[in-house]
Amino acid sequence: MNVVVFLFTLLFTLIVGRAAHLAIIERPFLSGKAVSQYLRKLKADAMRGAIEDRNQRKLAVTLELLSVAVDPTVIKDKPLAARILARHLPLAEAEIMRRLTTRSQYVRLARFVEPGEVEAMRSEAREAKVKGFLFQPDPKRFYPGGTLAAQIVGYCGSDGEGLEGLERYYNGDLSGHKATFTVHADARRRLYAPSGIPAVDHAGHNLVLTIDSTIQAIAESAIAKAVTDNLAVSGTVIVMRPETGEVLALAQAPLINPNDYGRYVPDVRRLRALTDTYEPGSTMKIFTASAAVESGLVTPETTFYCENGSFRIGGHVIHDTHHYGTLTLTGIVKVSSNIGALKVGQMIGKKRLYTTLHNFGFGGRLGLDFGGEVSGYMSPYEQWRDIHAGTIAFGQGISVTAMQVITGACAIANGGVLMKPYLVSAVTDSRGRVVKSYGPRPVRRVISEDTARKVREMMAEVVREGGTGTKAAMSGYTVCGKTGTAQKVVDRVYAKGKYIASFVGFVPKDKPALAIIAILDEPRGKQYYGGIVSAPVFKEIAERALPYFNIPPENPAAPETAAAPAGHDDAASAD
Repeated sequence: MNVVVFLFTLLFTLIVGRAAHLAIIERPFLSGKAVSQYLRKLKADAMRGAIEDRNQRKLAVTLELLSVAVDPTVIKDKPLAARILARHLPLAEAEIMRRLTTRSQYVRLARFVEPGEVEAMRSEAREAKVKGFLFQPDPKRFYPGGTLAAQIVGYCGSDGEGLEGLERYYNGDLSGHKATFTVHADARRRLYAPSGIPAVDHAGHNLVLTIDSTIQAIAESAIAKAVTDNLAVSGTVIVMRPETGEVLALAQAPLINPNDYGRYVPDVRRLRALTDTYEPGSTMKIFTASAAVESGLVTPETTFYCENGSFRIGGHVIHDTHHYGTLTLTGIVKVSSNIGALKVGQMIGKKRLYTTLHNFGFGGRLGLDFGGEVSGYMSPYEQWRDIHAGTIAFGQGISVTAMQVITGACAIANGGVLMKPYLVSAVTDSRGRVVKSYGPRPVRRVISEDTARKVREMMAEVVREGGTGTKAAMSGYTVCGKTGTAQKVVDRVYAKGKYIASFVGFVPKDKPALAIIAILDEPRGKQYYGGIVSAPVFKEIAERALPYFNIPPENPAAPETAAAPAGHDDAASAD
């Protein structure tokens, strides 16, 4: 009896001890194991937000597609399964059969399959009692406009992350965040949520752009035609609102299709208006004229002797394409005299010219809401030699971007106030509510209103008879503009026969509503002057855009027309 009592007492002590060990010491581990058997955490990927133009036209959307996979270990009738799959997937039946013979429990066959095809496969598999088909959400980024605004919008990789353009710059806003839900599992591993899935808005936000798809399409068509007609390497066009800084169109040729971005080389995919620099040539003269008038040392009527087309300064010789004698500042801008601009630059001095150009935005980034913007180059005036104040005055020895030139021209159109350019006007949530808002932002006053008015008058003369930009003249509207033809720099040497032809301007003169710059890189046709190959691009876009925005003619009864053929603007040159 004593032995039996002892044994039972020992056994009872062991049981109580083990129970205490499990209940106290092993409690956290066992609780976790228990929870893992009936609770599951599910992760839901966020739907990427859309990109829309200013009129809510979709430029980028995410399609809710699916991927198709199989578990070969579950499929009993593999030939039948292969026939069903081959009818709905872009794979041969033999290839599917080969993949079904593996020992893996998961074999993905196709991505981005439309829901209709998936439903058809489900139905056929259900009727044939074939198990082992797996369907998973597989969203795909799609660009309904194809090439429209392609380099602006950019594109995403197969994982849905933005790689270029606004897709990359605003990736954080567009991608949203993954949501985690806790659900229950029953004995057969079927998932359910006793209290329902919480309504959490984790979707990505949408971008509303300043771009107008109609104007973008007009600009793309016009620059593509100009590139083809003039055998140019590429072309760039920007359309902006001077008083706000909104970019209405940013077009280039050649274009890409972001739905198939992999077949394009990086050189074509970049946004040239922000990444490519060039010597602006004679378009710089409107900014030189602004500095001169603002200084108080020069008026539009101040005269300069232009040396009959050839002027030596130190060891260099500056040329004009025509033999001009005495010209006023207005005349220098109108006929685009390099020698005249050089003398203007020398009169106002290095520091004043540098300061004005810097205030216009040259030599620094504009802060556009887009990745990859470059600053161009303008060396400090302390490093300029005597000739530099002159050559920079007519657009040589300084590198700029197309966005810098049109933003500076917009400041002249806007009464002397420089506005920050921008591409995105708002960020909205999945219900359309505004999360972030962006609007016009003045950067600084560059020149006085009076100076801006006088420079606009000079630019209007460029498009009138005898000026270099008469091909930009329009019926019913007074156009202000400036032509430019600059020799290209290749390997730090001016390349013979290679030019950048440009025209920048705005319309109407007194209340500018649109500013446009058109640039052709290496036009190799019969003509290469900006006034001949680029000015017509400005005119074509403006003639279609002004009625679209309901901007009435200034003087319908007496429209202004170009009565004379366009003159040749001087190619910036110094021997």
